[in-house]
Amino acid sequence: MTVSAVARGLALVAAVGFLHQAPPGYGGAAWAMDAKQVTALRVNIAGRQRLLSQRVLASACLSARGIDAERQARVLTEAGASFVSALDRLENGSVADGLPPMEDQITLVTLGTQRSAWTGLSAAVLQAEGGDAAALAQLPTAAAEVLRTALSTVQSMALTGTTGEQELARYVDLAGRQRMLSQRMVANSCLVSAGIGGAELQQRIADDVAEFDANLGRLAEGDPATGIVAAPSLHMLMALDALAPWWQPVRAAALQAASGTLDPAALEAMAAGYETLLERLEETVWLAGEM
Repeated sequence: MTVSAVARGLALVAAVGFLHQAPPGYGGAAWAMDAKQVTALRVNIAGRQRLLSQRVLASACLSARGIDAERQARVLTEAGASFVSALDRLENGSVADGLPPMEDQITLVTLGTQRSAWTGLSAAVLQAEGGDAAALAQLPTAAAEVLRTALSTVQSMALTGTTGEQELARYVDLAGRQRMLSQRMVANSCLVSAGIGGAELQQRIADDVAEFDANLGRLAEGDPATGIVAAPSLHMLMALDALAPWWQPVRAAALQAASGTLDPAALEAMAAGYETLLERLEETVWLAGEM
C-alpha cells in the first residue's frame, strides 16, 4: 500500500469527521466519573492528538524512505481514525468512556481549529505521494499546525476547573507530552536522514532528547516552579523507571540523527523500537491520571 493510498483514506476519514453528531441520550445521562477523572481523561485524549500529529509525519516519511511501508500504511490509517474519533469524543462526550459533552466554549473553538488543521495535514500527505522530496519537505509545516492547535486545546483544558483539577491536568499533560516528544524525534530523525531540515532540525532533535530526559525527573520528583507535583504513586515511579530499556536505544539513535550520523539501518531499528516505548509511555499517562 502506498503513501498515496493511505493519504486518500486519511482525507476520507477527516471529511467524514465533519459529519459527526452527538449520540442520543446525553441529556439525562448519569456520568460515572467525578470531575477530576473527567479532567484526566480529557487531557489524556487531547494530549494524544499531539502525538498523532507527529506519528503521521513519521510514518509518511518512513514509508517514503521504504522502511516497512505496509506497517506505516496501517499506522497512518489508524492515526487518522483515532484523531477524528478523539475530536468527536471530546466535543460530544462518550457514553462508553463516561465522558460528558464539552461545555467550555473556548475549548470547543480550539477543537474546531484542530479539525481544520487535520484536514490540511491529510491533504499534505496526499501531495507527498511517491516519496517526492519537495512534497515531503512540506509535511512538517502541516504537522506543526496540528500540533499547535492540539496544544491550544490542552492548555485551555488545563486552565479550567478547581485547583486540584488544574494540578492533575498539568501532570497528565506533562506525561502525555513525552509521547509527542519521542515520536517527534523519530519523525525528525527520518526527515534529517532524507536530507530535510538540516542543522535546525538536528538541533530540535537534540533539544527534544534533553527535554524528554528532564521531564522524566520532573514527573518523578515534581517541579514546584511550574506547578508539577511529584509522582502520585509507587506504580507511577516504577513505570517511569521501567522506561529506561526502551528509551535508551531510541535516545541513542536520536542523538546520532542530531549529529548527522544516523544510517538507514539505525533509523529502521529506531522506528521499530519506538513502538514498544510508546506502549510504556501510554501506561505512564494512564497512571498519571490516577492522582
